[in-house]
Amino acid sequence: ELRGFGRQGAPLAIALHGMSSNEQILHEWDAVAEKLSDRYHVLIPNLHSNPKTRPGVVKQADLALLLQGVMKTLETDRIALLLGKSWGGGMAAGLASLSPLHVQQLVLVAPAGLKVGKPWQVTCQTALLWAADDPVIPVSTAEKVPGLL
Repeated sequence: ELRGFGRQGAPLAIALHGMSSNEQILHEWDAVAEKLSDRYHVLIPNLHSNPKTRPGVVKQADLALLLQGVMKTLETDRIALLLGKSWGGGMAAGLASLSPLHVQQLVLVAPAGLKVGKPWQVTCQTALLWAADDPVIPVSTAEKVPGLL
């Protein structure tokens, strides 16, 4: 399942949700997508809808292939804006380091799954956001992230 906001043909933005059994997780990017829809064609994949793409199951390389397929269908060679929260943030950071996706800008919100000793070569503009009261991924983790990208 893939939900879209904005007009097809506008620069592509993809938002990756976090990992949770709560169905609300599938809509955590909706308000942002609405705001971005005047400038971007925003796609939000439901990675929980297919057992092969569930967070914690899908591998980075498989998600990259899935996004390349989306890009090919949309006849675009780049992702203008890649957003990810929690699990989706960790995946987005790794995906931004893959040259076939040509990510131009990256937004990470409390990214999870970034491993010390395995830095990604993220060369695009990157915004790192955190809530001081995040109960899942503590804000103290934020201090380590720049060294992992």
